[in-house]
Amino acid sequence: MSTCADPAHKAAARIVGYALTLRNDFGAQAAAFVFRHRLDPEDRAILATAILDSLTDREFDGVLRHFCGEGAA
Repeated sequence: MSTCADPAHKAAARIVGYALTLRNDFGAQAAAFVFRHRLDPEDRAILATAILDSLTDREFDGVLRHFCGEGAA
């Protein structure tokens, strides 16, 4: 698989590992930078959908509050 994988997808996979290892804002910002510059909008939508679908209702509410404020959830 690794010989056939798109180089941009390989970069995205590596940065996910780094971001999860760091577990901080720097790692998240680095991942966002790589995603923004290496992946197309469809690739990013696939990742976002998979991540949001993995959340419980309570976790999803927490994400909404974090990004949209207390009145969002």
